[in-house]
Amino acid sequence: GFKLFGPVAAAPLAATTDRCAFALRLRPNQDFAACLEAFCQAQGIREARIRGGVGSTIGARFASGEVVEPFATELTITAGVIAPGADGLEAVLDVALVDYTGALAQGRLVRGDNPVLMTMELVLEVLA
Repeated sequence: GFKLFGPVAAAPLAATTDRCAFALRLRPNQDFAACLEAFCQAQGIREARIRGGVGSTIGARFASGEVVEPFATELTITAGVIAPGADGLEAVLDVALVDYTGALAQGRLVRGDNPVLMTMELVLEVLA
């Protein structure tokens, strides 16, 4: 009679609907930043903030020049925005990660050079 995972009846919570947000899952072999920029463009979103997310990338390339070579990483998004830039919408993504050897790294990812390995899940809040 022990249930580890399953639905539990509960009273409704007083949730507000004063903001719009999307729960996204990004698929493998697509650039992390490009996916977010394309999604926002398709939805008519001019500015958004990432409210949290986790996932994996094929190594990592940081704006600082640091490169994580091991192909399998697990990361958490520490901060992220998608906003107008010089080339249209631009994603700015700060992450902390661990690779499969146990090495840690953190920083701002380079746009266009960080493909998703297995999946990336995140919550995107629309700002404008």
